[in-house]
Amino acid sequence: MKHVLASPAFSSQEKVGVLTALSGRLGCPPTVNGFFAQLVKKNRAGFIPEIADAFALLADQAKGARQVTVASAAVLSPAEQESLRSRLRDLLHTDVDLSFQTEPRLLSGLRIRIGSTVIDSTVGSRLTAMRALLTKE
Repeated sequence: MKHVLASPAFSSQEKVGVLTALSGRLGCPPTVNGFFAQLVKKNRAGFIPEIADAFALLADQAKGARQVTVASAAVLSPAEQESLRSRLRDLLHTDVDLSFQTEPRLLSGLRIRIGSTVIDSTVGSRLTAMRALLTKE
């Protein structure tokens, strides 16, 4: 889709057709097709990912929740996930929408991303920091 939207080889009508077909498959309301047509007309279709992120942020603000991504070396048990959700809800004073990722290269610990803030307590990041400190001297 990115190729079609960025390529001058495709006409505006073809680009709108691709976006309309996609919105139809996703079950979007008809106003989305008009929005996509305006984006193509104003040559802003390349900003769709950023627009989607901005709308997601507004939707989260409207429902009073924060998006939080938690990465760990191993899969967290449901009890650990619920404990983390509860602790983050208390710290942030708002509801949290958690998504969990498993990244074995982290070795141990957690990396928590809340918007643009990253809290990294992983062994991998500590080893990297130690390596940088030792090679600096």
